[in-house]
Amino acid sequence: MFPNWTVAMEYQVDVYWAGGKGTKQKRAARQLELFREVARAFPDGEYAVDRTFALRVRTSRKQLGEEIFRFLEQRLGDSFSLDNAEEPTPQDIAHARFIPVEIGADLADCERSWKLLNPYPVVLCDKCWHVKEPAVPEPFVVANWVHQSTQEIFLAHSGLLVVRPRVLDLLLAVVRDQIEWGKARTKALPHLKLPLFWVRPKFQLGTAFIQPAKRCPKCNTLAPWYWARRRASSKESRGLLRPHFVVQLFGPEGVDIAVHGGSTGNRQSETFGIVRELFVSGGLFGYLYNSGVKGLVFPRRIVHSKKNEPSLVKIRRYAELTPGRGDRIVQRKPEPWRAVGKLVPVKI
Repeated sequence: MFPNWTVAMEYQVDVYWAGGKGTKQKRAARQLELFREVARAFPDGEYAVDRTFALRVRTSRKQLGEEIFRFLEQRLGDSFSLDNAEEPTPQDIAHARFIPVEIGADLADCERSWKLLNPYPVVLCDKCWHVKEPAVPEPFVVANWVHQSTQEIFLAHSGLLVVRPRVLDLLLAVVRDQIEWGKARTKALPHLKLPLFWVRPKFQLGTAFIQPAKRCPKCNTLAPWYWARRRASSKESRGLLRPHFVVQLFGPEGVDIAVHGGSTGNRQSETFGIVRELFVSGGLFGYLYNSGVKGLVFPRRIVHSKKNEPSLVKIRRYAELTPGRGDRIVQRKPEPWRAVGKLVPVKI
């Protein structure tokens, strides 16, 4: 079996316990000895101290964070925090079942002031402005700054993409049956011969992981901008959240592009301000990345399933389209271990 988890994890431990009484140097020495105890108790990680005197831990074993948390909780009570972040390698990204799409620009269907540009043609409820999402305005209007950008791909509200013709051709070549598309134009410059297109995935990855708490009193639709309030656990208040970007399920195996079923934003006006996360498979991202699509940001996280479906796949899709030296994604060097200033290894 291909492993479900190969992504390196990084943890940062901040200790509020000052090491007891004594001079600053003696307290620091006692805190460093505590870090050495952690390193001796859990030898399957890399340990170092940064210039803020926080302990940095790197490991490929996802349970290590929980174990270090319990160890420190017994020793220090509430006097510490442990934050974590996953660090997928380019190989992890290429084999990921899904990754969130990140684009190096603002949303294309609103002005720099965040004024929305597209009133939707079908409003299902005049109380909460719940709209029929498949009814995309025709033509779809994007901000004037888009035509000045050198990018080829942009995000928009409701999980839409705005792309130039070359990117649309790339998508149609591999996921034609998974998307819908139509024409887009800039707001005040419709005469410009600058073909743009909107693209919308047909599939959704489950509903919101944290369910909204209120419904519209008229149409009973869940209100996406209102999220359930709940008390944070002791682990959450001290930083140990699950490192996963979690969705409820991945859906059919052949899906390479989808939006999140949950949303944030505001439906309380005629303009549609709902934001949905957009996901693509690692294989599709690698295909677009290797094709040199301008505007893609290399992701730093992968998506995980609440049902514990494999986050990584053994066979990477579309790898045969850019073989050899053209496969830039696997030739990309991993990001260096991020830290505040120079790291000093902890000697056991």
